[in-house]
Amino acid sequence: MKRSPTQNGWPTLFWRKNKKMANRECIDYTDFNKACPKENFPLSRIDQLVDSTSGNQLLSFMDAYSGYNQIMMYDDDKAKTSFIIKRGTYCYKVMPFGLKNAGATYQRLMNKIFKEQIGRTMEVYVDDMLVKAPKHGDHLKNLVEGHPRQIKAILEIKSPSTVKEIQSLTGRAAALNRFLSKSTDKCRQFFKALKNGQKDKWDEECEVGFQSLKTYLTSPPLLLKPVPGEDLFVYLAVSNSTVSLALI
Repeated sequence: MKRSPTQNGWPTLFWRKNKKMANRECIDYTDFNKACPKENFPLSRIDQLVDSTSGNQLLSFMDAYSGYNQIMMYDDDKAKTSFIIKRGTYCYKVMPFGLKNAGATYQRLMNKIFKEQIGRTMEVYVDDMLVKAPKHGDHLKNLVEGHPRQIKAILEIKSPSTVKEIQSLTGRAAALNRFLSKSTDKCRQFFKALKNGQKDKWDEECEVGFQSLKTYLTSPPLLLKPVPGEDLFVYLAVSNSTVSLALI
């Protein structure tokens, strides 16, 4: 989000589901949604999605992380999402939750991205995705389908040569922070290169870190036997009927 160019905004409130959770922002777009024309892009029918899963031995369910926020707002429409808080008036740079046509917009994007998989090895309903396989041996293949193309895109990223390109790299790294183990260590050289007063922005240390990061992103995680003397962590998930654990 950013400072809004207008002083008008939609009412906002914050609520907390429980004491352990942070405050959650809720913006009332009711009147705004009434004024917006309905998007005519159809959502998938639930009954058809359920029928499409029959006959498959394995199903993998996935939920997109902050899915709507992956779509940038059109520049002329950013101010229309403005909301008021005590620190000022702000607006969204990305598509927020709560807009009338957010679901249809996201569904259109998913249909475009997974057009070769939907109806064959995959089903998508807005930000909920399902990968299916009629046989156990086909499931892993279906899960990684399209992955080589994504790896190629990462491998072809050129080393940054300007401050703007380094800033772009650190922004991408920050977006992946949730999914990178020890991300601070992997990206320290990039942030160091942006410090004021440093003449040579991109040095050999940055290049080594950059290549290591690309190698890490393009290498699938492997399950290995523990090394003697290495610290291990046990993660437990306990319910009334089931206990599961992972040793990491």
